[in-house]
This record gives sequence, structure tokens and C-alpha cells, in this order.
Amino acid sequence: MRLFITLLLTLIISVLILLSAVFIGSDYSSLVDGITSEQLKSIIINVRLPRVIASFFIGGILALGGLVFQSLFRNPLATPYTLGSASGASFGAALYYALGMNSIFPTLFGAPTFTFLGAFLTVIVVSLVSRASRDNNIVLLMGVALSFIFSSLIMFIQYVTDLHLSQQLLRFTFGAMDGITYSHLILLFPVCAITFFIIVSFRREINMISISDEFASSRGVNVDNIKITLYIVVSIMIGTVVSIAGPIGFVGMMIPHIMRSFLGSDSKYFIYMTFIVGGLFLTICDTVSRIIISPIQLPVGIVTSMIGGTFFIFLLINNIRRSN
Repeated sequence: MRLFITLLLTLIISVLILLSAVFIGSDYSSLVDGITSEQLKSIIINVRLPRVIASFFIGGILALGGLVFQSLFRNPLATPYTLGSASGASFGAALYYALGMNSIFPTLFGAPTFTFLGAFLTVIVVSLVSRASRDNNIVLLMGVALSFIFSSLIMFIQYVTDLHLSQQLLRFTFGAMDGITYSHLILLFPVCAITFFIIVSFRREINMISISDEFASSRGVNVDNIKITLYIVVSIMIGTVVSIAGPIGFVGMMIPHIMRSFLGSDSKYFIYMTFIVGGLFLTICDTVSRIIISPIQLPVGIVTSMIGGTFFIFLLINNIRRSN
């Protein structure tokens, strides 16, 4: 009952934060200004509202992606980013623009297709290594190696392309929420809904696989099929998110880790709270990025990386203290 009340209060707080974020901008416009000024009304409805909504759903879905990867690989630091799928998706996007495919295929659907293929290819390679070695450290190192390879390929594309495309790709790799419109939400909503439904449906299987593959198999779980399904779902999710907002790091690593320490992975509210808190975290980070050096707006990926890097150092120090 207490967890249910916590979930309900979190939902209420989420609504209040989302509503507040809509009225916060680089010009420090107030709620009253937003009601009286026609220009600000247009900014709020057409610019800030889709951005805030997208921030919440992207943050939530990234947190769920991190939850899945941490469970499948039984590594609290594993995320779609540390395992290279986000770098693969970013390379797919870079290739899409470098080859001029945006003049052939609409960006709204062409870019997600290329980013999905990049993410899916990376996850397949990592999963094959996982099945061959059964060593999570080797899998993690493979993901890091693939991230370096794809990052170097993206830098190569930036170097040999014209200045305009190079600047466009550079800004894309930061991860930013500006420029999001309602058209992006039309693409984002179905992907978020399907991903959320599948992960919730496989909650029991994910928990058992997080213990061990053998334990899950002994309980009647088809481990290989579950993993492949989740790899595909998370790849589609990462490809969609990267195509819309670029690679936004550390959300998928921090939020599941924090929620697991508070609730435990066996809690029936673990998945829901992870999604909500992930959405709130990215929404707050994006709001901060809009006002921290106003009127200049920082890419939100810079803010999440600053916080995520600090959190990572905290984890390392904490582990050192425990080992001593």
C-alpha cells in the first residue's frame, strides 16, 4: 500500500513538474506572461509543450532500456549506450545524412530506419559475444570497443563532409531536445507505448534472467527468445530516440540503479517508477539546459553527462569504501 501511495504521489509530482517546465524558458517568462502574451502562447504551445512531452517520454524509455540491459547482462553499469547500440544508432544517422538519403526518404521515417539498423547491428554483435563468452566483463568491453569504432567513423564523416553537415552532425552527437515538433511525437508515442508494454509483459522473465540464465530456464523461460525479442525492441527504441534527440547518455545507467537501490528489482512498481523518474530526470535536465546560460540553450546531453559522470565517480568511490 505504501508503494502504491508513493507511485501515486510521484505521478502527481510529475504532472506538476511537467506543467512548470512548459512555462520555464530562456526568457524567464512567467505563468502570467504565458497567459497574456499571444507570442508566448505560441511558443508554449508549439515549441515548449512538445519538447517537454518528448523529454518525459524519452527519459522514461531510456531508463527502461537501461533497466533491461542491466538485467539481461547482470551488470549495474550496462546500458544501451555503454554496450555501443547508441553509438551504432548515431553512426546510422550520420550515414543517413552524409549519403544524402534525406533527399530520398523523409527524415521523420528515414532517419529512424538507419538509426535502428545501426543499433540493431551493434546489439546483435554484443549478444553473440555474450552467448559465446558468458563473461559480462568481456561483453561490456566489446560494447566499449564498438562505441569507439562507431565514434571514429562518425568523426571521419564529419571530417570529409562540408562544413554545414559537419556542424549539424557535431550538434547531433551532443544530444538535444530543441527542434522537436508534434510530428516527432507521432513517431515517439507508438514506440514508447509498445516498448513499455513489452517490458512490463516480460517483467517476470526479466527478473529471473537477472538472476541467471540457468535459473530462468529451470522455471520454463525460453531465455534465447526473450533476449532476442528484448534486443529488437530496445534497438527500435534506441534508434527512434537517437533519430529524434541524438544520443543522450547516462539516463539509462543512473535511474534504474537508483530505483533498484530504493525499491528492489522484485517490486511490482519497479518498472513504473523507473519510467516515471527517468522521464522526470530528463525533463528537469532539459529545463536546466534552457536557462543555465540563458539566452543560450545548452544541449541536454551536456547536462546529463555532467550529472552522470559525477554519479559514476560516486559509485566508484562507494565501491572502494565497501571493498575496504
